[in-house]
Amino acid sequence: IVRFCDSDLTQKYDINNGLLLCANADALFDKHLIAVNEEGKLVFSFLLNNNTRLKMDLHLNQGIYGDILTNKRKEYLKQHYMIFLEKEEHRKTGRYTYVEN
Repeated sequence: IVRFCDSDLTQKYDINNGLLLCANADALFDKHLIAVNEEGKLVFSFLLNNNTRLKMDLHLNQGIYGDILTNKRKEYLKQHYMIFLEKEEHRKTGRYTYVEN
């Protein structure tokens, strides 16, 4: 959830700092185009909101299983969600440039 290169040693090997996603959904998650909000709901970048076909093909229209949302995992997801919101604001204002590290 928190990128390996941005994690401290504890986070790097914490089982809660990860989600099992298909490759395409993982790519969207890594680019902060999808995230999990405070209520445990999957949220989409405004760039993907109208792409029903993508959501269906990746099974992203299904809910997040509550069992996987441990308190520790929720902390990691909150960090990811805050970055998602920041990047979403930049995307909406046209001040966003994506740089892969």
